[in-house]
Amino acid sequence: MPFPSSTEAMTWQELVELANKLTVKNGKKTTQYGLAYYNSTIAANQDLLNLQLLQQGSSMFNADFSQAELDKPGTKDLLKFWVDTAKSGIGPSPLQQETDWGGQLFVDNKAAIIIAGYWFSGFLKTNELTKDRLDDFGVAPAPVVEGGKRISPTGAGTGAIIYNNTKHPKEAWEVFEWFFGAEPAVERAKAGYGLPGTKTLTEMLPQESTFDKMNYDFIQNELQYTDGSLPYNPYLNYQAVNSIIDKYFTPVYFDKDTVDGAVQKMTEELNTLITEGKQLVSP
Repeated sequence: MPFPSSTEAMTWQELVELANKLTVKNGKKTTQYGLAYYNSTIAANQDLLNLQLLQQGSSMFNADFSQAELDKPGTKDLLKFWVDTAKSGIGPSPLQQETDWGGQLFVDNKAAIIIAGYWFSGFLKTNELTKDRLDDFGVAPAPVVEGGKRISPTGAGTGAIIYNNTKHPKEAWEVFEWFFGAEPAVERAKAGYGLPGTKTLTEMLPQESTFDKMNYDFIQNELQYTDGSLPYNPYLNYQAVNSIIDKYFTPVYFDKDTVDGAVQKMTEELNTLITEGKQLVSP
């Protein structure tokens, strides 16, 4: 099958349809998934939900992040989308568990498409299973929600913050500046392992080979769609949100609960943790 466009974004539904065509089975055993996600399964997770909701102009939370609002029709529709996607069998999920991460499945030819960032091109260039066949690979933009705004919000591959009450602001800034603007940042940029945070370093991204040029041209086009930031809740621990989604939404895939039932349970627990988080920030 031909590569999808490297400049025009598919919808999420079109991505699933393409992945379905690329899924290969031998009897009941899947020998090639059509789609993998680098960080986990293709079940619902907060990263992809946050992106989809941002494209809809929405969020899992209210405006000041003081309440979870998972019972919005748009959010429920997206959760149902991931239930259907998992049940379709096009990728690893609670229904088809894999021990390897998405990147390993991809380089082992066990997944045809992987959702990952620019950094994955650097991984392919150094991996023994792929470094000698880079012409096999293409790139495509982040999918967009039907009728939504095209957004690929991550503008830099590595991030950090300095605590505003630190007793050592000068020293903290020296480390920050060195890490993001000096030797480590230059090495990362030249290797293609993630996008740097400055235009000067961006010019150092690999552009020598056909593979490098493909990725460089692709990312230059994609950067025009970085408007907005993913709406993560500042009062919640990232892993805690993932755990709550896994805990209450996994039964839905096995028809042991409904989307509505899981949404109610997730909302209640998230709101409890938000209240605790706010108390920690402002006793």
